[in-house]
Amino acid sequence: MNIFIRLFIVCVVLASCQNDKKSINDELLNIKIQEINSVFENGSIEEFKKVVPVEPVQELVQLIIEENIPRKSGQHKILTLAGDTAYVLLTGKFVFGNSGDETSYSSDYSGVYLFTKTNEDWGLTERIQTDEFNQILHHEMDIDVHPGETLKVNDILTLNVKSHFGFVAILNHSAQFASLSLNDQEVDYILDGGLLWVDAKDSDNQKLALEYTIKVEQDDEDRNSSYFGQTLGHIRNQYFWHPFFGFSSPNDRANFNVTCKIPATYQLASSLPQTDTVEGDYRIIKAISPNPTFGLSLYYDKEWNVREIKKGDMHLVLYTTTDFSPSDDTLYQEFSNTFDILTAAFGKPQINYLGVVQDRSSGGNGWRNRSNNIIIAGENGSYLKSLDTNPRAVFGHEVAHSWTNPIGPATNFLSEGWATYAESILLANEPDKEIVPNFYESQKVRYLDGGYNGSSSLWNDYSNDGVSYSKGVWIFYMLEQLLGEKDFRQALRNFIQSKNHTIDSFIEQLNEFSEENMKPLLDTWLKSNEIPELSITAQGNTLTVEQTGDVFIFPLEIQVTDTGGKTFLKKVNIHESRQVIDLGDSEITSYVIDPDNKILVMKK
Repeated sequence: MNIFIRLFIVCVVLASCQNDKKSINDELLNIKIQEINSVFENGSIEEFKKVVPVEPVQELVQLIIEENIPRKSGQHKILTLAGDTAYVLLTGKFVFGNSGDETSYSSDYSGVYLFTKTNEDWGLTERIQTDEFNQILHHEMDIDVHPGETLKVNDILTLNVKSHFGFVAILNHSAQFASLSLNDQEVDYILDGGLLWVDAKDSDNQKLALEYTIKVEQDDEDRNSSYFGQTLGHIRNQYFWHPFFGFSSPNDRANFNVTCKIPATYQLASSLPQTDTVEGDYRIIKAISPNPTFGLSLYYDKEWNVREIKKGDMHLVLYTTTDFSPSDDTLYQEFSNTFDILTAAFGKPQINYLGVVQDRSSGGNGWRNRSNNIIIAGENGSYLKSLDTNPRAVFGHEVAHSWTNPIGPATNFLSEGWATYAESILLANEPDKEIVPNFYESQKVRYLDGGYNGSSSLWNDYSNDGVSYSKGVWIFYMLEQLLGEKDFRQALRNFIQSKNHTIDSFIEQLNEFSEENMKPLLDTWLKSNEIPELSITAQGNTLTVEQTGDVFIFPLEIQVTDTGGKTFLKKVNIHESRQVIDLGDSEITSYVIDPDNKILVMKK
């Protein structure tokens, strides 16, 4: 036989073997994927942990199982397969009833997973943090709001993609696509389990054009994330009605250019600085983000009477009915005082537009939350300050968010911790000098009684579960005590005016006023889900300080009384699990830990 024919036959056989091997590989991997889908939908938590060894996902699914919330597996796709390694898109849905809540929770399961093969057996090994490989730079949005019915969105996103597995973002799974194109070309995509995957290649400045409609819920019993009534309604950013990565990713902070259309009989607040005109039967809203942001909220109401009040360059716009309480004058006075106090201490805010939006769709009163440039209230607002045993400056807290725009790890520490610290500054202007100590004591009680100790860290408080308020403000207070009020506030001012609102930038500014690097200290407080628990014993002229849980770094004051009746203050830098403090010739008769209540600690 001719040698060339023999070589050809060998090549064909080898290629056939390779194809057979790949086919077997695909088949084995698909069997594993089907097993995971089955366990996700019907298995116990023990069975799920065996096939998905990813702790945060396990904790989520355990909670879902304990609450008896139905689970439904979704679409999957093998994105890449090379040898013994594969990247696979898995999706699944937790069925709550509101598509926004379903998307929010389901997207913490749905995602790109790394699979590896050992001894011919595929196994899931890791969930990929896909936002690290993608970036959203810009949204060019045209929105049609049909009250009581649907939201129609045309969104052209500018993207950078730095991965081999495509573009991945969170998007409400109920979105019905009319079209999707990438760089003017049709591409494969999947929308399921709260996740949008697009077959995008590794390249910068790509244009992803989306056209879709969402039928927004009208459930009177569940109006948190969304409600579209005939008279009034809203969709919050947590409804994920447009694509973004989450609440703390630095890579979806994008510029928004928005045009929104709604029947002219309605008023609409876009959560961004906006102008509006009436053209025929429609109100046209134009909105542009003053700073990069991740997600927008929309509110509309037929009964609002929109008013604008100016404070220097700052625009305060009220999207409320005329009988809203507090009155315009009262709101303006509190806003003006807050603005003056915080501007004097920290310089100008990051924005010059602030809206107060009355959300009558959710019922009840109070200051609900902040979304970009608007403060959301209920049917009415609430008290602006409380000066009793639980002091608060609740309206000032929301206004204070105008000074920071943090991203990355510890985002809510730099957002909610900062705004709660700003409350203490506002309260310090009250005549009662006990009000600030009472404020910090109430925040300590809130932390301990709220079940936050041991639950989550400030570093990973992406969902803003509440810990960043009380524990966060105590860290700000500790830093103020450590650096001194003047230097700490100057460091904060420099941080705010730098416009680089990351935790690394925060530490860098603190270090300008500190003899030691503040990172080791802050790392212990931000990354632990606890606070220090101290056990102190006295023997002769020594004190032994032990930390019984995680080891923290912090300054500690101990008031000591010796056998001669002398009382003095001993300052110690705590940095080890066990430290022995020598008091020299002083024999101890009694001691008080942290007598002036400067540190958030538990004492045994």
